[in-house]
Amino acid sequence: KAKLLVYAYGGYAYDPVRMDWLRGVSFKPPFDVDWGAIVMQATSHGAVAWAHRPNRGPAGLWLFDRDKGWEDLKPAGAFGQPWCDSNGMTFDSKRDRLVMGPFGGKSGEMVSFDFATKKIEKFTPANEDLGKVGNSREMTYVAHADWILFLDSVMAGEKSLTRLYDCAKNRYLVLVAGKTPHAEENDLHSLSVNYDYRRQLIYVIQAGG
Repeated sequence: KAKLLVYAYGGYAYDPVRMDWLRGVSFKPPFDVDWGAIVMQATSHGAVAWAHRPNRGPAGLWLFDRDKGWEDLKPAGAFGQPWCDSNGMTFDSKRDRLVMGPFGGKSGEMVSFDFATKKIEKFTPANEDLGKVGNSREMTYVAHADWILFLDSVMAGEKSLTRLYDCAKNRYLVLVAGKTPHAEENDLHSLSVNYDYRRQLIYVIQAGG
């Protein structure tokens, strides 16, 4: 929405058209600046940060505005705090909501934030065992399929199966789609996934280029 790349850690913004940083402008984050506890997600409303409130306070959500900077979304309800490589967040554009989790491989429970009502909802999809993701940092909403895809794959013997969440049917499932990038790299700390709405493709980028 802002046509910028937003860097939450330092409060800076990059203009990809000018191919330069915004000069003399710093969007000071109203949340704790912690390399391991900020998750960012682009939405139709703008970029959203999921982070700790100041002084390691409870989790919060903030929306970035090019003119106003960061604004508190004031979610109605408690939810977990992001931590390092364990937690991810994606934007479900069909339902106008953020989806966060699952959390740390202990359960398949996820959390949603509804932009219209500001409500936080916790829910556990069917086939919960498939949702016990040890590392859900890298997840993305696939609009044309109405799925959420996780890079953390399910291993069946030597086969790696792509782990998915079916939003319409509220269930986890797996897809036989060849060797997953997770299995190829065996390192979820060095991968990033994003969905291209225009081309209906999913891109996985790894640290080695």
